[in-house]
Amino acid sequence: MKKLLIFLFCFIASLSFCNETGYQKIEDQSNLTILNPFLANRKISKIQLSNGLKAYIISDKNADRSAAALAVNAGYWNDPLQYEGMAHFCEHMLFKGSKAYPSETEYFHFMYDNSANVNAFTSFDKTVYGFSIHNEIFKEALDRLSHFFIDPLFKEGEIAKELYAVDQEHSKNIENDGWRFFMILKELSSKDHPFSKFSTGTSETLSKIPPTELRKWYENYYNANNMALVVYSPLELNELTSLVMEKFEQVPNKPIESLSIPDTIFTEETKGHFIYIKPFADLQEISLMFELPKDFASDEDKSLELIAYTLQRGQSYSLLESLKKEQLAESVHVSVETLSQKHALLSIGIELTNQGIKNTDLVIQRCFEAINNLKQTGVPEYIYSEMKKMSELNYQYQPQIDAFEFVMHHASDLSDEDFSTYPRKTILPTSYNPKKISAILETLTPKMGRYFLACDPKKINITLEKKEKWMEAEYSIKEVAKEKLSSWENALNPNIKTPEINPFIPSKLELCPSTNDTATFDKPLKLYENEKGVLFFAKDNKYLTPEISWHFTIKDALFDLNPKTYALKDLYVKALFEKLQSTIFSAESAGLRVKFFTESFDFVLQIDGYSEKASYLLEEVLNQIKTFSMSESEFDTHKNSLTLDY
Repeated sequence: MKKLLIFLFCFIASLSFCNETGYQKIEDQSNLTILNPFLANRKISKIQLSNGLKAYIISDKNADRSAAALAVNAGYWNDPLQYEGMAHFCEHMLFKGSKAYPSETEYFHFMYDNSANVNAFTSFDKTVYGFSIHNEIFKEALDRLSHFFIDPLFKEGEIAKELYAVDQEHSKNIENDGWRFFMILKELSSKDHPFSKFSTGTSETLSKIPPTELRKWYENYYNANNMALVVYSPLELNELTSLVMEKFEQVPNKPIESLSIPDTIFTEETKGHFIYIKPFADLQEISLMFELPKDFASDEDKSLELIAYTLQRGQSYSLLESLKKEQLAESVHVSVETLSQKHALLSIGIELTNQGIKNTDLVIQRCFEAINNLKQTGVPEYIYSEMKKMSELNYQYQPQIDAFEFVMHHASDLSDEDFSTYPRKTILPTSYNPKKISAILETLTPKMGRYFLACDPKKINITLEKKEKWMEAEYSIKEVAKEKLSSWENALNPNIKTPEINPFIPSKLELCPSTNDTATFDKPLKLYENEKGVLFFAKDNKYLTPEISWHFTIKDALFDLNPKTYALKDLYVKALFEKLQSTIFSAESAGLRVKFFTESFDFVLQIDGYSEKASYLLEEVLNQIKTFSMSESEFDTHKNSLTLDY
């Protein structure tokens, strides 16, 4: 009886893959809707081929270009210990010919001759390949991409040539401070963790890889059940489905070796330490970095993102406002980097003023004051609702973006969520979890932090003692005094508070009723005119979303072409922005953007975004402009900041 049940189960399971089509249709359980009428014709299908490859297929009648991207769930963390850079070099070699297209230059010649956008990247746990191209040539381009994963050649004669290209890429990165910082992080990580590997490689390191080992690595990880494909085109869904089947059903499928990765990336010895870095550019930045326990890295309820969102929200009594009032910082950016299902980092990055460089301990203290405030109050549910509401609105009214960017983004994210629900859990939090939020906050202590300061070492009188191996970035590590860590532990500040309800969050977005006016973008309607100005209105009859774009151009006889006038206008814009920062940042969190800028004879105010609260925002901005003034000390601060900008 047991054998019969097993037979019946296998028989029923086999029926899920239609013998005629060779794929299984996956029910879409994302339950997300797009309300942008311009994208109303977009149709989506999810299928899994009989070889295990997942395909996310989007048919969009308004697509002006077709695109495809394929992600392999293998990156540089999968590099063999003795062959660092294997994943990245494999990425390069796949462009150098296949049995179907043996010429090493054929792919790029075809793509560039047809105005394609082509690229690939290798990250921690995946490698993504993509292109966008004219619609009429899409099938031919897709066929060429598919043979990357069916029959690549790995010609030995091409390996030496491609080593030069990898060297060029490495050389280009040497003067990039982001890469230099990344390489220093590798030196601070545990040598048992694959994060520490030299991910890009050079001709010196990669030339040691035998071609047989490169192919062996490729055949182990480049299997259909380890891949996710995204296809975007104006073609009908059924035609796209047939095309995916035709091109990718030959991708081989084999078992994949599992990868065992330690739970923590960085060494214990670097906790509670300052890492001073000499940047290549003229930077003044400090970053507080926390590696989260593995239990918090899987974040479907987005508690980590909610904490970051709350700390960064630029309302009154925010961390940002406090730092700006004390003339310590230009900006604050709080981010969460999820590296895998058990690795996540939370970072607070701050662009420092000259005053901030002299008072880095105070800047760090203000950060912990903000964290400690949240430990006391928790993150209110209304902030969770706000974040969820805006994530949903931004999905519903998403614009049509560049086809290449669109498919690369989806291919990169696709394997991080169950295929049936994608992209719902990627976009929206599943629940409000105050216990988890509190548990995460308790891990954000001074002793758990690592403090990175990038600036000219002469400004802080520090001698840098170390030099990173691959890019020779200079840095030094100093332990933070225990007394200082203890003083930050429970620091509180009455001027840093939990955000209040954001007055700009839309509650009822809807289109204006149709009227008989003839206002269009081509022929705006004049609404008002007197000796001081004129107001025009242009109606959007094409995109039909509940959004506005308001431009107010102010002219004055003071505005001339004198260089001093230019500088004073720039200074005014910077000072006005600082004055309005809490209003502007609250509005940005609600999908409303405010810009000030100057032209030769004009000052321009621009407001864009969701329409419902736009008039309220405009009133707030104009009231501040009418009553604007600055003290002499504020003038000096803005002047110094503008000098740095220049």
